[in-house]
Parts: sequence; structure tokens; C-alpha cells
Amino acid sequence: MTASINKDIPIEIFPDDVFLVSYPKSGRTWLRFLIANYLSGNKSDFTNSHLIVPDIDYNPQQCSKIQRPRFIQSHWSFTPAFSRVVYIVRDGRDVAVSYYFHMIKFRIIDKETRFDDFLVNFNKGCLDNFTAWSHHVNLWVEHQPQDFLLVKYEDMKANTVGELIRILEFAGIGVDEDAVIGAVEASGFENMKTLENTQAKLLDVLANTDLSMKFVRQGKVAEYINYFTDELLREFIDIHGSALGRLGYLTRPDSSLDIRHSYTTEYYTQDCGGFDAYNKNRGKDLEDLRLQAVASIASTKRQGRVLDLGCGRGELTYYFVKQGFEVKAVDYSQSAIELAKNCFDGEEQLKQKVQFYCESVCTIPLTECYDLAIASDLIEHLSFDELDQLYQRVSQHLKRDGLFVIHTFPNLWYYQYEYPRRRKSAASVGVDLPAQPRTRYEMLMHINEQSPRVLKRQLSKHFGEVLLWFGDPENPGGSLLREFSSSEIRAATSIFAIASHQAINIDQVKAYLQMNPLPPIPEGKLELRVTATPNQATISSEFEVYVEINNNSNYILNSYKPNPVNIAYHWMDELGTKSLIFDGERSKILPSLEAMTQNSYKVRIKSPQQSGKYILRLTLVQEGVRWFDQAPSNLAIDITVVIK
Repeated sequence: MTASINKDIPIEIFPDDVFLVSYPKSGRTWLRFLIANYLSGNKSDFTNSHLIVPDIDYNPQQCSKIQRPRFIQSHWSFTPAFSRVVYIVRDGRDVAVSYYFHMIKFRIIDKETRFDDFLVNFNKGCLDNFTAWSHHVNLWVEHQPQDFLLVKYEDMKANTVGELIRILEFAGIGVDEDAVIGAVEASGFENMKTLENTQAKLLDVLANTDLSMKFVRQGKVAEYINYFTDELLREFIDIHGSALGRLGYLTRPDSSLDIRHSYTTEYYTQDCGGFDAYNKNRGKDLEDLRLQAVASIASTKRQGRVLDLGCGRGELTYYFVKQGFEVKAVDYSQSAIELAKNCFDGEEQLKQKVQFYCESVCTIPLTECYDLAIASDLIEHLSFDELDQLYQRVSQHLKRDGLFVIHTFPNLWYYQYEYPRRRKSAASVGVDLPAQPRTRYEMLMHINEQSPRVLKRQLSKHFGEVLLWFGDPENPGGSLLREFSSSEIRAATSIFAIASHQAINIDQVKAYLQMNPLPPIPEGKLELRVTATPNQATISSEFEVYVEINNNSNYILNSYKPNPVNIAYHWMDELGTKSLIFDGERSKILPSLEAMTQNSYKVRIKSPQQSGKYILRLTLVQEGVRWFDQAPSNLAIDITVVIK
């Protein structure tokens, strides 16, 4: 093979050379590590990776010292002399965020520089010596050489092994799958961060940068969601829309598999609804109102097997196991599965009742039949065809009297009809509501938002009985409890549904979603027993008491409107004769307590602000009706607590 020589190119180019080309901050350094580790037997680090995969600008002299076929890095714009090119692309919005932090680290811009100010220059292509991102991308994609491989950073994140194999095969290098797996592990972000921590001061290129900031930062997909306002997004798309569209970054995904990479630990613990409660209690308390609503609807089933579809962080999985069910928890995000397993930390025996599967809900092998299937905030993330597949499989594996419980947000009619009405109304009084009401995560992940008609029609293809109604997490009974007007239907944010093979007991479902005033309940019909409590606490602190309630009455007890029944308490003096704090914090009765049954509950207590010996009097209260420590129920249990 003969070399191609160009006076503007500082190296001889051979026909078997492979150029790794990208716009800056698109994942090229990671790819260099992957290839260097594969070629060196996982001996690559920041001090030598550029010697294995040299850069045409940084160290062109090294190109003549390595074995062919050579991998050579470049950020150059379209260059016809590069005859074999692996072109790495990344969503330009993520590139912008990464570039922003890169320029702060390298002291090119001040730490105080705002992202939106930086973005003005990024959009113009006024950074370093590079053109605008979309110009760079469009030139390479439009004028690509004959041997051209397009690699998306997002695909590398989702399937690193597969993408590395594809690149090696393109380069004509023999593939050893074990070595590929080893290279992927050695080039993991955590390993790269560790290497940077130990080697940064040894590298001229990093030595004078802000060492408090990392070169290997986070590498997240769709991180732009946290930095772009709706206005910045619109401006960015106006300028770079051609490249974003050409690369598929603006099209609504055809399948949930296209957005699998977005379901990260960061998403579940920093943005996904209920993340704050999960971070506080690690999923052991069901505090998110959406999940409470789903659990309440499912309360008509008291035992058996549960199929938790799209289990996410695992709060419902943990809840159902605590209620005595066996659970199969399914999610295609490995991050979700790990978080769900963490709910059972310290409770290995309880964890034995769960089978965790990192699989698509549409293809997970099912061999058993289930009493209960749960799809909480799942179906809006699946395509129409995927839902058809899911519903068919659930139908086949749901027991004859089993229930398939669904919650979805948003009710599409809210965004289609109600929000435009509200925006118009706001404009009439001089208030400007954004044209796009969805959050950036909704725009990224909601590939199939549901209208009630489509949802009911699709479920009815696979189930003989479908019950669908409108509501919201604070009022999940919604239109099931009373008829909604057309305006209330449009304004409802959530849709709830139950599907089954046989008639659904609507009155029973209603009973779990509302609490009407109870008649006086005679003494002895309700019993309260403390199963665990501290005997001392610090002032102004919070602690927990565990109780068991026996309901020997003929009424279901729950904590829904209009008159919720809650577990409550008074702080009394040490003789128990004087109330010092009458209205203590409330704890919900979840799950609902059926007539002639018993269950255990956690009660949150807030201690007094002064030290001393107190009586903690536990009881029940029906809001707006009565306290149960009064006649005729006389339900109370006293605990002596020393506050220090």
C-alpha cells in the first residue's frame, strides 16, 4: 500500500488507516481508551493511550511509530484525504453541556460564566478553532468517504461491547470477544476517573487546569435536560435542527428500546417522580402519592403472586412483599433493578420472595399465572405495538379473577385541550405560560402518551372487563366516585384503569378510594397494639412507633377523602391527665384495613420541644368527624417516653 501525502496534513496516510473523528466532547477520549485497552491487553491509561492511538494534532510524530492498521484521532472538519473514518456523534445538546464544563476546567471561561451566555458562542461556532457543531456534523455526514462508519455515543453507552466489535470489524482487526469485554471493563467511567485522579498532575495537558474539576466528568445521556430551558432548546433546534434531525435526535422513538439508555441511576434518584422520598427512606416507605394510589386500588387482592411491570426503584415491589405477596419485578434498566434490590438491604429473608429480572416487559419469560399485575407509570413509555404485545402477555398469564392495575400520566386530553385553554386564559390577563407544558424528561421518555379512548380500546382487545376513570394522585377515586363534567375530564391529569377476565367489583374498588363519615364504633371493635417503640428520644426529633390494628368492625378504614381515618397521637403529661400537644402528626392507614382483619403500620412521631417525661397516647382520628380515644370507641394506648 502506498501513502497519500498532503502538504497540509502532517503525516503520511495509508489506505488502511482508520481515523477516529468527532466534534469535541462527543466521546472520542472514551473510544480511544476502549481501542487502546483492546490493543494493549488492558494496559492503557492517561499516560500512554495517546501513544497507542495518536492524535493528528497533538502527537502526529507518533503515527509513524505504531503498527498498521493505525487508529488516528482527529477533530478536523471534513477532510477528503481521510479515506477510512469512524465518525463519532453525540446529541449536540449534550455536547454543549460537556463543552461548557470543559472550558471552565481548562480556564478558558470563568466559573461564573452562565450556561446560556456560553451557549451563544457555541451556537455560532466561536469556540477554539472549531466550526459550529451542526456544520461539522453535516459536512462529514453529507460528504462521507467510501469507508465510513457512523457511531453514536448513545449506542456506545447502551451497548459498549457491540459497538466496539463493530468498530474493530470495520477496521479489519480480528475480534476476540473476551478481550473486548475486558477492554470495556478496563475503560469504564469509574476506572477512567480513578486513573485521572492518580495521573492528572503528571499530564502536561491537565496540569494547569482546575484540578477540582474532572476531565472525565459524567458522560450522561440527555444531561442537557438539566441545563437547557425551553427557550434555549427552541433556539438550539432552530440553529442545529438539521443535524439533530439527520441523526435521529429529534424524532420520537419507535420503541422503548431506543430510549433505554436514558433510564439511569441519576434519573431515578434525581428526577423521576418520588425520588426525594426514595432517597430519604430507600424505598421502605410508600410515600409517593401515585404509588399509594396504585397500592390502594390493588388492595382488593390480599395475597398471591404479583407481576410488577417496570418496577423502577422498587417501592411497590417492597410494599407488596411486606404485605405477604410473592413478586416478580421486571425492568429493562439495570440501574432500576439495582435500586429495587437496595430496598431490601438488611432484609435478605424478605428479599427471597422477589424474583428480579432485567428484561423488557414485552419479552420477559412468563411461566406462572398472577393474581395481580401492576403497570404504574409505564405504558406512556412504550410504543403502541409494544403495548399490544404487553397486554397480550399479561392477559395470558393473569388468573381468571386476577387484576391488571394501571396508572398513567399524563391524561393526553389534559395537554391537548385543557392546557391550551389555560394558556389562553392566562394570556388574557397578561401572564405568559410556555407553549410546551411538558418537562424535558417527558419529551424525551413519553413516546406514547395515552388518551382514555385509545387506552380502553387497546385493553379491551385482550381483556373481557376494563374499568377506566380519571383522577389525580391526591384524588385517585376521581370520576369513579362521581360523574365528571367534560371540563373536569379534560383537567384530570391522570388515568387509572383495571383490566380483568371477569366482572370487576366496582363497589369494592370505590371502598378503597374514599372514606365517608363513620357511625360511632363501640368499644372493643377496634384494637390497637404497640409492637415496637423507643422509650426515650431527643427534643424536637422524629422517631417511629410500630403498631398493629385489629379491625373487628364492619367498616373498611383508609386515609382517603372526604374524611380520612389516620393514626394520630397526643403528647400528655407524665400522669396522662393533661394534653400538652393535642394534634400530633398523622400517619396514613396504608394499606386500607378491611373489616374483620388486622395489619401492621409505621407511625411517625415528632417529639416535644422540651425535655421531660411524657405519655405518648396513640389513637385513631377521622378527620372532621371524631377522635377514637373518646367514647364510645375509647381506643387509646399510652407509652411512657423520656425526652432529653
